[in-house]
Amino acid sequence: MGNQTLADPVEGGNVAAPPGSAAPSGSEGFSGSGSSPGSMSLTAGRQRKPGRWRRIPRQRVKVIWREPTGLSELPFLPEFWSPLPEAAPLTRGSDDKRQQLPYEPNEVVFARRGSKEWVEAMERGNRDLLESAKRLEEADEDLCDTEEDKVAFRAFKAKFVRFYRRLANTKPEDVVFKVQTPSDTHEEHLTAEEMEMEADRSGWPVCPQARHFAMLALEHYNSTKKMHKFEMARVLLSNCFSEADGTTFAHVNFTATPQQSASHAAKQLFFAELMLVPDLQAYEGTEPMRVLRVCTIDDSCFGGCNEMVRDIKEPLRKDMDYDRCHACSKRIKHPRGPTFIAGHNSTRMPYAGVFPLD
Repeated sequence: MGNQTLADPVEGGNVAAPPGSAAPSGSEGFSGSGSSPGSMSLTAGRQRKPGRWRRIPRQRVKVIWREPTGLSELPFLPEFWSPLPEAAPLTRGSDDKRQQLPYEPNEVVFARRGSKEWVEAMERGNRDLLESAKRLEEADEDLCDTEEDKVAFRAFKAKFVRFYRRLANTKPEDVVFKVQTPSDTHEEHLTAEEMEMEADRSGWPVCPQARHFAMLALEHYNSTKKMHKFEMARVLLSNCFSEADGTTFAHVNFTATPQQSASHAAKQLFFAELMLVPDLQAYEGTEPMRVLRVCTIDDSCFGGCNEMVRDIKEPLRKDMDYDRCHACSKRIKHPRGPTFIAGHNSTRMPYAGVFPLD
């Protein structure tokens, strides 16, 4: 028995049937075609019907919030709390001069303002603040290793002892929250001489950190120039801060004069941005601060907005304001916002430092 052929249902060609197999003839859905009596073609295929889906209705849940009328209605009751395990006392200092630091677990109290529990918690907190001030005042500064550390520790004691006592003696009704009216810093056109005069009037102290940042910035600026190099004239201000991801940056202002210039050449006002590279701190003799940008800002500059709530008209994405610096005060001058990287968080939360106590 010879091989028979079947018509390919897709391409319309003939497919050889295996020996011993009978070709379908007269079957429903097939019709003969071609010169061979065993040649068949597919005229109708099976069609799939779309499934029928039933939409499940969503259940609406109505939530009603009612303010609790007493401690017994709070979801977490104090009588069910278990005390924290007592930890071993912490110690500090050298072996011959070792002080024991008491450790007390924090306590959370739910109470209504003006209730008996609230008054007792406030009195207990004030007593703890006064005890902390007394312990800090009696702390031995001989535990410090160097004279520089002793000077810094004395300044720390004087500042925070006064703060603890002031906080303990302040009544809740005497606390006034200062509401800041939104404002903005405007474009300024300052010369180097005007900035130096303003620094003289304000008596801004210049710390060694500012001098170091300014020298790094000017050295980097001169390394990128074959001509028109500058010499340091005066260091003005600097600010070191961290972003939300922990990266540390610095902004600095300084003035410089052109090298080998004519007598009529004027000073220039500079802005520089630096970034700390923590990995480089492990290598001795390597500078961990890297200069990101150095530029002159005599023709146009803007003060920082850290001491104000900026009146922002445009919508922000993730609270980032790329027009101003929110990490520095208005005394530090910056170029236009897109030209530097850090300091654009309009919430100012990453840049919160030690609050003023005076």
